[in-house]
Amino acid sequence: MTSSSNTAATTSADGSLVLAVASGANFGGTAASYDNVSITLSFSCNGITFTKMFTLSKSITGATGSTGAGANNVIIGNESVTISCTKDGLVKSAMEITIPFAGYQGTSRKACTLTDPTLPSGMTKKSNTAATTSADGSFVITVAANGTLGAAATLNGEITLSFSCNGQTFVKKLSWAKSLTGATGATGAAGADAISIAITSSNGTIFKNSSIETTLTAHVYKAGVEVTGSALTALGTIKWYKDGSTTALSTTGPTLNISAGDVTNRATYIAQLEA
Repeated sequence: MTSSSNTAATTSADGSLVLAVASGANFGGTAASYDNVSITLSFSCNGITFTKMFTLSKSITGATGSTGAGANNVIIGNESVTISCTKDGLVKSAMEITIPFAGYQGTSRKACTLTDPTLPSGMTKKSNTAATTSADGSFVITVAANGTLGAAATLNGEITLSFSCNGQTFVKKLSWAKSLTGATGATGAAGADAISIAITSSNGTIFKNSSIETTLTAHVYKAGVEVTGSALTALGTIKWYKDGSTTALSTTGPTLNISAGDVTNRATYIAQLEA
């Protein structure tokens, strides 16, 4: 330790003593000793000498702990679904909804089970297969024709999914929405069919650290029936936008591949069908 500067006090300003502490200094002893060091300061003021003590203490950095266990997590491969319905809000035809899921600790697969959820009227469980350390699990829902899904006027809802993985409980949501057929006009001609888009992610929406690898797929529905191929091309082009930008990404079409380099912390992607 050395004195870097010593400025006397005046009748209008404070004085100062600046001490420089060198990197690796142990204050005259060993690294393990002299945790506290006292320095005697002698001041002269108006013909009188004053002695003060200045004490320095070491702040010791703790030892690095062992690496903790990886975080537990559950990923589901389907978080939203569109259901084709009549203009009166009834399910047009029977269909199935499949929800794949997997459990992880860090990047290692873990066994994972899903508690049978409460389903709206018109939906029933077809199967509930647990995930293992080597394969995804799945929950399959059967949607009955002419079902109201709670009420004919209800247009959307959520199903709460409770998973158990490695001793922890995780709650996820499956959102569903009705796609209504256009109503018949007063002249008897059918109204314009509704067009809607639903986006699914092949590997869920929550990822561990930078382990991001998924494919977003935009499903276009016209009158509740999915449109693909040339019929989709006739409607327009699917363009993708990220985080509210008005400039479309270079990739067009129904699918968009996302990797770790595309996302920092979090990102929002929007698909638009443009003529």
